[in-house]
Amino acid sequence: MDLIMKWIVLHVLLQFFACFTLLSQQVQPSRQHGASLGKFLKPDGTLQTPPGFSGSLDPAGWKMKTDIDGTPRFERDYKAASGGKPIGGVLQSGAGDEFWDSSFAFPQVNGYVLAIAIIGSDLYIGGSFTTVGKVSANFVARWDGSSWSPLGNGMSNTVRALAVSGTNLYAGGDFRSAGSVAAYYIAAWNGSNWSPLGSGLSSGVSGLAIIGSDLYAGGSFTVAGGAAANYIARWNGSSWSPLGNGMNNQVRTLAVSGTSLYAGGDFTSAGSVVAHYIAAWDGSSWSAQGIGMNFSVTSLAAAGSTVYAGGVFTTAGGNAAIRIAKWDGSNWSALGSGMDNTPLALLVVGTDLYAGGVFRTAGGAAAGGIARWDGSSWHALGNGVSGVFRPAVYALAVSGSNLYAGGDFTSAGNAAAGRIARWDGTTWFGFGGGNGFDNTVRAFALMGSDLYIGGDFVAGLGMGSLNRIVRWNGSTRSSLGTGMNGTVNALAVSGGNLYAGGEFTAAGGVTANSVARWDGSSWHALGTGLNNTVYALAASGSIVYAGGFFTTAGGVSAHYIAQWDGSSWSAMGSGMDDTVLALAVNGSDLYAGGSFKMSGGLNANYVARWNGSSWSALGTGAEYIVHSIVVSGSNLYAGGLAGTDRWDGAAWSYMYGGGAPMVISGSDLYAGGNGATRWNGATWSGLGSGTNGAVYALLLIPDGSGGNSLYAGGSFTIAGGKASSHMARWDGPAFNVAPSRATFGKVEVGTNATDTIVVTNTGVPTLEITGSITTDTEFSVSPATASIPHLGSQKFLITFAPASPGAKIEYALISTNMSAGPTVYFVRGTGGAPTFVAMPENIYYGYTPPHTVRNDTVKLKNTGTDTLHISSVSTSTPDLSTDLTGATIAPGDSTWFHVTFSPPREYIDRFDTITFVHNAAGSPYKFITYATNVVLFTDTVQEGWNLVSVPVWMDPTPKQWLYPNSVSRAFTYNNGYQIRDSLTVGPGYWLKYDLGQMESYGGGFIDRDTIDVRKGWNLVGSITSPVSVGSISSIPGGIVTSRFFGYRGSYQIADSIRPGEGYWVKTDQNGRIVLASTSSVTNKIHIVPTSELPPPPPNESAAGKQSLPNEYALAEAYPNPFNPSTTIEYQLPSDSRVSLRVYNLLGQVVATLENQTEQSGYKQVRWNASSFASGIYFYRLEATVVANPSKTFTSVKKMLLLR
Repeated sequence: MDLIMKWIVLHVLLQFFACFTLLSQQVQPSRQHGASLGKFLKPDGTLQTPPGFSGSLDPAGWKMKTDIDGTPRFERDYKAASGGKPIGGVLQSGAGDEFWDSSFAFPQVNGYVLAIAIIGSDLYIGGSFTTVGKVSANFVARWDGSSWSPLGNGMSNTVRALAVSGTNLYAGGDFRSAGSVAAYYIAAWNGSNWSPLGSGLSSGVSGLAIIGSDLYAGGSFTVAGGAAANYIARWNGSSWSPLGNGMNNQVRTLAVSGTSLYAGGDFTSAGSVVAHYIAAWDGSSWSAQGIGMNFSVTSLAAAGSTVYAGGVFTTAGGNAAIRIAKWDGSNWSALGSGMDNTPLALLVVGTDLYAGGVFRTAGGAAAGGIARWDGSSWHALGNGVSGVFRPAVYALAVSGSNLYAGGDFTSAGNAAAGRIARWDGTTWFGFGGGNGFDNTVRAFALMGSDLYIGGDFVAGLGMGSLNRIVRWNGSTRSSLGTGMNGTVNALAVSGGNLYAGGEFTAAGGVTANSVARWDGSSWHALGTGLNNTVYALAASGSIVYAGGFFTTAGGVSAHYIAQWDGSSWSAMGSGMDDTVLALAVNGSDLYAGGSFKMSGGLNANYVARWNGSSWSALGTGAEYIVHSIVVSGSNLYAGGLAGTDRWDGAAWSYMYGGGAPMVISGSDLYAGGNGATRWNGATWSGLGSGTNGAVYALLLIPDGSGGNSLYAGGSFTIAGGKASSHMARWDGPAFNVAPSRATFGKVEVGTNATDTIVVTNTGVPTLEITGSITTDTEFSVSPATASIPHLGSQKFLITFAPASPGAKIEYALISTNMSAGPTVYFVRGTGGAPTFVAMPENIYYGYTPPHTVRNDTVKLKNTGTDTLHISSVSTSTPDLSTDLTGATIAPGDSTWFHVTFSPPREYIDRFDTITFVHNAAGSPYKFITYATNVVLFTDTVQEGWNLVSVPVWMDPTPKQWLYPNSVSRAFTYNNGYQIRDSLTVGPGYWLKYDLGQMESYGGGFIDRDTIDVRKGWNLVGSITSPVSVGSISSIPGGIVTSRFFGYRGSYQIADSIRPGEGYWVKTDQNGRIVLASTSSVTNKIHIVPTSELPPPPPNESAAGKQSLPNEYALAEAYPNPFNPSTTIEYQLPSDSRVSLRVYNLLGQVVATLENQTEQSGYKQVRWNASSFASGIYFYRLEATVVANPSKTFTSVKKMLLLR
């Protein structure tokens, strides 16, 4: 197996980028931009990402569909491209879809029809569906005699009943909106718009009826228009009203005769009257109809005094009546021997009663879901309805001489009829025409000009009763006898005979186990056939080969493969060890593919060759289970659900796409699977927007103009944006690309190289190249557009200009009129360039007080392939310096430089950078240094009042965080006591405690502080080191002061200013005093002793207990740096919606500490970072006022985790 990296439709370009501005006030996390989903889609719309891929994908412009087998597949969202509005309610298409034939629609509803109503010449249907024919129609639609149309945007859920009054159409069901209007379970259509009927009902509607201008609704609801109405209610045009006390259980059906309303359902009482499953309303009260039935009524019809009822009952009025009965005004009577299953719809036409339902017999005679009662006996309407597992008629309506039936069926009589059909009295007709099928197409075979089609269908090409096989010459179709009684999986032609294989046991009424022969007029068995399913057939001369899941053929042991010589079956060696799914003949050789691992006793992974006498392996075999095989020249192609492998006679190679089935003609190789694709010699191209489901059969037929028409069969219902029920035809352009890829060697960054590819149009229509781009700007392609006639060629120039070093694996995207998505072309190259590496990646200086000098050494290395030139080196602050100004470093070499850091002033944390500008990727490079000036301070306080101060550097910080155990507010002094919620460096403060204790907090080291003083008494603070009173200086020099007074229960004269203590001092003028850890010899204060004492502590009433904060704040984490835990505190003056998150240096959220609404107050949270790597982190508080969401507080701070 070729070990080249598996083909990816588009190369991933995931860019993780983030940028923090150091020392900023706010950090915004950067966003990871996902690559477009389109970069990872195979041409069939399925997802294929590179091995090991993780990350997000941008789905803009794409929508996901789920195939019938559950496989997710993506396609262009043309509805989104039109502003989210469907264009005329018709299925949308894209480029290349014009080459798909639109004649293979099946005239069907994609769900089932539950109700029919007629207004004039227009037919309305309701049910559980979203498309009708080629039109999007949500649960309700209109037929004008020639085409279907939606009624606005339709409903949000199933429509179960329709009724007509004048030109108004009423709909009831399970929906809660109609059009764009809220309409609870019932709505009215006036010809252009939907409108609700008051506030609607509390639950679903099952039946509707009209008497005069009044509308009656029955269902499972118990409230109508906000008032109690048990299961039935009346709408008078403006309001809802109950009908007496209503019923005690659900109403399922309604009928009207004159002014009488009849209701049937699951109830046993109506109003206050016992009424078993049927009752009548005369406008004022309910009455029973005899003793009613012994079980539920599901359908009603009335004419004059006669009422017909259908349901699941077996007695009516105490008399035997199997599922249907008649009430003549006084007595119940049976209608013949009744039905074998439930009638779900009844309709009186003249003297005849029509019944529709899930029954298969009426009056003991065959009647496929629909029958007529002439007053004395039952009559079938042709062959009735069929085509699904449980065919049913749910609705009936009449217009003139035409009877309309809706339900769940795909055939009516011999007509293809997808859930709606018309009976003209003698013949059934479908709606809308079309040559599609009602179920999956699995096999094609061509004999002369006739196309044979096999599968699961029982209706198609405008016909019913096809029974899984049909012949079509392009204009007329014919059944092959009575067809098969089970699925046809494979077809093959030999001479004038058609062979069919599958899961059937009879063909044309003849016993034929899994395989049969059609001679042009009748079916024949091939001996006793096989004992299980056939999946593949192939013919060579008079020999027919069969592969499948069987173990005997004609009574002979034959493991999964056998041959028929025209008279008998024989084994082919010892066969396989598992199922054969594909066969192909090439000369005298037969190739088999499947899920087997052994063939003829030899190892043969999924594929093997039979030479007429023995089996042999093809190298190591295929990589995955093989579902399809085609041979062209010396190449064998094996396709499966995982893609296509190619065997050239000596070795296998993987073609990175494709699948099964496959068909080839010359250079044209097409593959199915979940869509339809074509191999152009280099890669796979989609065919328009492809199909919305799996493709199981492909066939190429010459189109008479030098090209081929591609026929596709499968489980899909759309091909190229067109309704195509299980069969489609493609007549579009095709092209080949040579060479298969553009591969560049090493190209130096800053230079470029070119290569040429040739695109040849092998199809008949003109190939339009509408755009040529690449997935990365380092590659380019020209020209961007081209028009290439049949068999013409166009050269394209691929240019590689690397902007960065390293291997580049990208794609050229060639948009054409062939496909809704671009064809991708593999390009690769390597950019040569230097690489910049710094070791270490950053510097942590640790604790560095002001005026300290720190030195460190950094190594720069060039790990690239070219010379590294460092053109400039700069620092973010004069406090940081380096001896490197530039450098030239050869590949593999290194250089060293020194870094010096000397902070001149107080700080807490320092994040500084050295910026290198160079010629490698990632320039400029920012080298980060970190230092801290944080010290721990511990203060001992006594019971009662204390004079304190903040001796370490920090921003203004809430008192509650620094002294959380104090019982008073903080008081400072400025010609009188003033309350402060936040404390700062410089002033002294009064605080009161109930008990003596210790308080601790951290901050930056302070070796000097200048404190403002006013004439008179002042409360002053301290610095980190003790200061002798005699060394205090002033500005201006020589300010006259009193002695300094501390407080320990009483005032005491202080000889030194101790860290954390507050002091009183009286000055003779305004100015500033200077506290410094080193003594000043000039401008000292002049202390004059006095007997005057400072003001007393604040009074008790002013002390009070701690109040709520009056502002938002976020504190420095403590400790910081930390390992492994730190505490983060914040304060909220109002109830707030709080978000507290931790980010890494890339701006990615690594932890969410709070994300909830919190009451006002002082808060703290602890972050345990034991599972995180060392480094710098940011924490961000965002608080939004609950009472005023327009007000938001945001603050960001840094912290360092050190292991």
